[in-house]
Amino acid sequence: MTASLRVLEPLESNLPNLDIGNAIWTIKEAAAYLRLSTSEVYKMVRRKDERRVTHFRLGKGLRSPLRFRKSDIDAWLEKRCRN
Repeated sequence: MTASLRVLEPLESNLPNLDIGNAIWTIKEAAAYLRLSTSEVYKMVRRKDERRVTHFRLGKGLRSPLRFRKSDIDAWLEKRCRN
């Protein structure tokens, strides 16, 4: 069974400017930038291989909020596009 990606329209009208240098984003902002659903980004966070998206948590534990740096996502995308 293959998983299908559900691509969403960007949420730009509801989000702050996503193109600010080294901005730190929430999962919704990262999903809007990648044009994916938040559930797909959560799947990318849980991966245990090179496809895992770079992220960090605010606090300790698995329920701590996820955050993403634009520069990290851009580097991750560049790496994925080369492979």
